[in-house]
Amino acid sequence: MQFSQCAELQGEVHGQGRVNQLGGVFINGRPLPQAVRVQIIEMASKGVKPCHISRQLRVSHGAVSKILNRYAETGSISPGQIGGNPRTKISLQSIEKQLMVTYEENPNLCAAELRQLLIEQEVCSRATAPTVASINRFIRGKGWHREKKPEKKRLSHSIDSILGISMDSDSKCSSSDDDSLSPSESRRNRTSFTAEQLETLENAFKTNTYPDAVEREQIARQTGLTEEKIMQPLFPMPPSLPLFMSAAPLLFPTFPSAEMS
Repeated sequence: MQFSQCAELQGEVHGQGRVNQLGGVFINGRPLPQAVRVQIIEMASKGVKPCHISRQLRVSHGAVSKILNRYAETGSISPGQIGGNPRTKISLQSIEKQLMVTYEENPNLCAAELRQLLIEQEVCSRATAPTVASINRFIRGKGWHREKKPEKKRLSHSIDSILGISMDSDSKCSSSDDDSLSPSESRRNRTSFTAEQLETLENAFKTNTYPDAVEREQIARQTGLTEEKIMQPLFPMPPSLPLFMSAAPLLFPTFPSAEMS
């Protein structure tokens, strides 16, 4: 077999070529020359096995298999699209002019809206339409800048304008109100009892330390307080102390002494 094609390739791409394990020269990311591809198809049509083609032409077995599979599927010997998505490149090239016109007419539309508009105008179908990322790259490549959407103006017949209230005045008023509150006012209000209420509560709790619902209603009618305020502790003593003192006779009963018996 002749290796003139490989020699020509080595001379043309001096400094860029790489040598594979079989000693053949190739360029990373570039397809094989057309003459080598034709020779691979001719040898395969004569019944030569791919492994023998790989060793004789000094081409990797993977490259030989790809070329033969592509030829069996499409009948084409030429390489496919080099780099990028082929659908994106072809569709962008075919609708580039229409995309420019659409963008100039609607500069505020985003890439997804531009894509949908192209589909609605039947410039391309949903299957062949360019992706949103490719449209964004196309717009940035042209150096176009999107215009900022103008802010919505407040209507003259809004409630704030009728009352003569502005947003600045509202914020100032709210901030001044917050500043005017003292630390003591910001705390929760404590319950205060009158002398009559205290007397009524003391008498009721002396009778029954834990009044039931009926007794609480009677106390509420007499004092004018809610049941929640009635159940609050009246004195700052620990709540466990009176309970312990009241339960002391039960916990520690007195037994008669031995002398009395």
